[in-house]
Amino acid sequence: MSAFEHGGDIAGHIRAHDGTLADLGPPEAWPPTLRTVVDTMLASSQSMFVVWGAARTWLYNNAFADIVGPDHPEAFGGSFEEVGPRLFPELVSVVERGLAGEPSRMEDNHVVLQARGQPNNAYQSVSCTPLRNDDGEVAGVLGILKDTTARQRAADKLRRAHSLIEGITRGTEDMIAAEDRDFRYLYFNEAYSREFEKLWGQQIKVGTSMIEAMAPWPEEQRKAKKLWSRALDGESFTTTMEFGPSEDEMRVYELRFNPIYDEEDRLLGAAHIFRDVTERVRMEEALRESKDRLHEADRRKDEYLAMLGHELRNPLAAVQSATDVVKMAAHDDDPRLVNAARVLERQSDHMAGIIDGLLEVSRIARGKISLSQETLDLRELLQELLNDQSSQVEARDLQIGASISNTPVWVTGDPVRLTQIFGNLMSNAIKFTEPPGRILVEVFEDDDEAVVRVTDTGVGIRSELLPSIFEAFRQEAQDFARSAGGLGLGLALAKNLAELHGGTISAYSPGRGSGAEFVVRLPLVEAPAVEDSAARPQEAGSRCILVVEDNPDAAQMLQDLLELKGHRVTVAHRVSEALEELSSQDFDVVFCDLGLPGASGYELARSVQKDASLDGLELIALTGYGQPEDRRRSAEAGFDEHLTKPVDLKALQRVLDALD
Repeated sequence: MSAFEHGGDIAGHIRAHDGTLADLGPPEAWPPTLRTVVDTMLASSQSMFVVWGAARTWLYNNAFADIVGPDHPEAFGGSFEEVGPRLFPELVSVVERGLAGEPSRMEDNHVVLQARGQPNNAYQSVSCTPLRNDDGEVAGVLGILKDTTARQRAADKLRRAHSLIEGITRGTEDMIAAEDRDFRYLYFNEAYSREFEKLWGQQIKVGTSMIEAMAPWPEEQRKAKKLWSRALDGESFTTTMEFGPSEDEMRVYELRFNPIYDEEDRLLGAAHIFRDVTERVRMEEALRESKDRLHEADRRKDEYLAMLGHELRNPLAAVQSATDVVKMAAHDDDPRLVNAARVLERQSDHMAGIIDGLLEVSRIARGKISLSQETLDLRELLQELLNDQSSQVEARDLQIGASISNTPVWVTGDPVRLTQIFGNLMSNAIKFTEPPGRILVEVFEDDDEAVVRVTDTGVGIRSELLPSIFEAFRQEAQDFARSAGGLGLGLALAKNLAELHGGTISAYSPGRGSGAEFVVRLPLVEAPAVEDSAARPQEAGSRCILVVEDNPDAAQMLQDLLELKGHRVTVAHRVSEALEELSSQDFDVVFCDLGLPGASGYELARSVQKDASLDGLELIALTGYGQPEDRRRSAEAGFDEHLTKPVDLKALQRVLDALD
């Protein structure tokens, strides 16, 4: 069998040049070491070469021939000292060290491989091992090349990726990092490194274990490991969490986690973005606390306004009842008394309006107002208002006209609240129109809307104030607004009430001295079914009434007023007195104040409910508190009606008429 039977092309080349390879002679004469090494080299698929003897004869295998390229086969068997520096200058030092008896190595050497005639860049790691002859002397070297092209390209790709990521994340305040499945850092940006050192007092580098770095803080380490483990289980998520070495150094972070996969969808680790949101969270907490304080202040304000309304309404109730008594007792032959009664009526009504407006604007703003729903003809409501306002118009020497539709203008709403809307508009027109001015009230239909327009020739509104004219406490032109009186609540109340009815209100004015126009639009509805006149309440006859009121003036005036209407009235100032009266005679109605000394009006109502002999007795709460929760509480106690002081004669008569 010939030498190097399995060495491929190179073995054939050796056989073809028997005895012509430098000073080596025929293979059969080669030293055993050389022959064994060459035989092994030729049988290997890994790139190898041998430099041997004083002539530095250079032999290599088929795999290495691809590296030699076009200089093969001429370079094969030549002297490395002649060929090596020209073809592979970087190998010279490695070979020389090997020939000197020193094993040597070179990593990731760049070479150009010839594949199908085309050059290809590649990387090889080279190791050179000294070869000794039978005498133990170094006679040559064996060079083994390992292809590291894939690793080098991956490293280059990683470096480029890192460079790209660094370019993208440089300058951002977001902290970005990635860890492998063992919590070792694969990457982090400058912001992350800076924050980690500031928070934990440690510098990190690629390969550092995050978990080990946090070992001095076991509780924080546990939190971090729990979070990262979710991402390492393949979960993407966002969360907010506090981290810090102590309570005083806690920071709040918004964290976004994503698992990292390789090209074969194998989990490599987790990437995350940190954002310090401590200041934002603290601001949000401060805002919440501020909001809570505002709510508390608002609640206290409401309580104060309710109490203030109650305290003002109690004496006002007495004044208003006294006014009604004076009006009923006055005779036309005493004009001073008649005029005094009118003044008292106007001023008490004005005071009641101010109190109601102040309370109701607050209630509407908080959505704590409910509307009754009745189908009514706006013409009737406006006509009644015009009649009520006629005395004021005459007193100011004004002219008022009306243009009212010939057909009913039906809307659904709360008649009391609608009266407030249009009453405010008409009152303002009267206030701010100087004699001999004119006011026009119009009621008509426009497509699917009912329209009420109030126009005056008064002082007008400056154009810059029109956008804010419906704001609470806004008073146009303080010089005349103050002289006209009021708190600037009327238009705000009108706007809120119109909107609660599904409508709108708008204001127009050419400017100061040119008058103003206010337009209210409400949804039209179908006409209601015709009401049976027999079902309407008739005016009440004489009633036996018990008034329970601890304010002597208010009790006396209410008694006088009811007696002038033909009713029989008994007064009690305490619940105990009222119960005695109820046990001694029959009553049809009890008008009861709620805030009584000792036992309250609520307790009287509960006592009446428990007494079967008092079935059918009508209980009417009479109080300065008129908010929805007050009405609910009185109804729960057993009251049939809830009237808010000051109560006018019409309201009293309405309640008494309803008993029939």
